[in-house]
Amino acid sequence: MTLHDLYTGERTYRRYLQKEISHDTLLAVMENVRLTHCAGNMQKLTFAVVTDPALRDQMAQQVHFAAYLPKEIGQPKPGEEAMAYVVIIKPKDKYPLGDIDAGIAAEVITSSAWEQGVGSCIMLNFNAAKVNELLQIPDDSTARIVIAMGYPAHTSTVVEMNEAHDVKYYVDDEVNYYVPKRALEDLVQWK
Repeated sequence: MTLHDLYTGERTYRRYLQKEISHDTLLAVMENVRLTHCAGNMQKLTFAVVTDPALRDQMAQQVHFAAYLPKEIGQPKPGEEAMAYVVIIKPKDKYPLGDIDAGIAAEVITSSAWEQGVGSCIMLNFNAAKVNELLQIPDDSTARIVIAMGYPAHTSTVVEMNEAHDVKYYVDDEVNYYVPKRALEDLVQWK
């Protein structure tokens, strides 16, 4: 798989097959995160990988998928839930590049997962206090990003953005997702 193939297929997936993700697959994903770059090589982020079914069910109640879609379409239905969550944990101390490091880590997690055929959804819309409590995160740190993971139960396709530059993704009658992307010439200035 080329990087272009990876990034073309690595969309946000919100509905999952109820197939467990192997420990070896998750271990490979987290090994890539361990090796990736971060600001000043500080390595201040930590991670919680949630695979226990009871804890997954509790996590599912704390996250909110698909802000552009009505809840009945955007949220996974019973039998479509994530099979794992990776929580990126950031210290509360003065760590000015922490959000940048968290973003880099999220990208490495999702790309590494997709390389294994596992889809994902990066979420900032979640109940951080409850996630901190569920995962027993120490008071000096907090959950910063939650990534839902599973083998996709739908397609997600890149489409050209319309003339109005509407960024909102949408779903067809079959619950397949379409993700508008701007044209390259609208993004890049060649000097």
